[in-house]
Amino acid sequence: MSDSTGLTLENFSGDSEFKNQSISLPVNLTITMGKIMCLPGGRLPSLLLKLLFGLGTIKTGQAVFQDNKQQKIILSDRTSSTEMLQWRSLFGMAFRDYGLLSNMSIFENMALPLRYHGPQSLLDPQLVFDVDERVDELLQELAIPSAVYKLRPHDVSWSDRKKVLIARSIVRDPPVLVMDGPNTMLSYQDNALIAGWITRQKKRRALLINAEDITFGLAIADQLYDVVTCAPISLTNPSEIIPSYLLEQAQCLKRGLNLELTGVK
Repeated sequence: MSDSTGLTLENFSGDSEFKNQSISLPVNLTITMGKIMCLPGGRLPSLLLKLLFGLGTIKTGQAVFQDNKQQKIILSDRTSSTEMLQWRSLFGMAFRDYGLLSNMSIFENMALPLRYHGPQSLLDPQLVFDVDERVDELLQELAIPSAVYKLRPHDVSWSDRKKVLIARSIVRDPPVLVMDGPNTMLSYQDNALIAGWITRQKKRRALLINAEDITFGLAIADQLYDVVTCAPISLTNPSEIIPSYLLEQAQCLKRGLNLELTGVK
């Protein structure tokens, strides 16, 4: 896989359609396939992810995805509605707490993207999924009990609904996975489960994550980017700007995943 394959934001800024929020400083970042970039913070990273998904108005710059055939797909203020559909098809999106249809069961919600768009993998169109097998596999990966498969979202616990949203984000096997607060308000056990699941995803895709919990972000990230200052954060020596107790907590989570955190002794 080429190092140039992935997602690049070039002088990217804009306004959200939610509460008139905006990103005024231009964002410049690159996340390649096989890497996880975390955006510490909350409101501004969440806004950036929504803009990236086409929910808002782009004021400057563009976002570019380049595939392994060196073909480019571009999001800018000139992107047409047809091009926007093509752009959005690149992404698996896990919003923090909404997105499940109340009139469908958990299993039906999971299967809907494959039944609506087709069962082909977005990464490898020659790969065709068996819908039921794909859904069952992804739900099992996040320890969703089979007893809830036929239940409606309002009959399922908040944590299980959140994990279903995360599982559904890759049901079509997208090249880019975008996640908004994936571990927000989850238990320690679920934190570890989600962290391990995310690190396994980078084998097939690029990941961009709004990590409100900096400890969680440090444990899983290959790269950190501060949307407030629009500058990368070094993982070689994060102690320059991140308190030592948070680094120690991240190291504990990292040890639990049998992973190594660069720059933390």
